[in-house]
Order: sequence, then structure tokens, then C-alpha cells
Amino acid sequence: GVKAESLACVPKTRKVLVVDAKGHLCEVDCETDQVERAASAGHHQTPPRLTSVCAWDSKTCFVAGAERGKKTKCACWKVDLESNKVDEAPVLEANMIRALCAERERDRILVGCLDVEGDDDSPEVENARTRLMAYYPQDGTIKQ
Repeated sequence: GVKAESLACVPKTRKVLVVDAKGHLCEVDCETDQVERAASAGHHQTPPRLTSVCAWDSKTCFVAGAERGKKTKCACWKVDLESNKVDEAPVLEANMIRALCAERERDRILVGCLDVEGDDDSPEVENARTRLMAYYPQDGTIKQ
């Protein structure tokens, strides 16, 4: 009964990943309708509100979210779907990450975020533009 924030199809499987506002990552098997909680960002005292997910392959996905009460300061973490472990260190931090998209043919993950910092209701954030960043999981580089 928690609001789903984002979902992603897992390549070469019949599974869908779903993230919710409570910081949980669930795996839904579309053949059996089984739902498993794959992971939660539990190394945080309060799990971040997860806002986006993208599947890299059947073993790895990336989730993005914000600390509770802070919508603009976001981070993106790598998740091992076999061990259900969320990496402690984020792979990148950005303002208000709104979307993640795996682009396997170009070996990168596109990250849609805002181009400014500020409080959620500040004029800067309300008038901000979306910025695309590219994260390359193979070597950990980020291009703006």
C-alpha cells in the first residue's frame, strides 16, 4: 500500500523493479506475480525516499532518492540484485534527481536532475531547468 515512485524492466527477464516513497526496492516477477522486497537503503538511519530506478542488467540496478525532508539533495546508489545489497557510497550526488535511464548500447546511465540548489519552495528551484548527466558504470566517470 505504498505509492510507487518509479519502475524499470530488468533486461532479458520477466521482472520489473519498483521503488517506493519509503525507500524500498521491490522485484516483481511478471510470470508468477510474486513480489519480493529486493533491498532497502537501510544503511541510512532513515531510508531515503527513492524516486527513480533503472536496471543495468539482471544482477545490477541503480536507485536514486533524497533524504527525508530534503527533496533537492539527492544521490544515486548501485544495488546488487543477487545479494540485495545497496552500496554504501553513492555513485553520484546531484540536485533533485527525477529520472534514471540505462542506455546499455552506450554504456551509460542518463540522469535527469535540476541545474540549481536551493530549498524545495525557493524561486530558484521553481524556475530551474532540467540538466542531463551521464554516468558510466564501467569506470565510474560522470559527464555533465
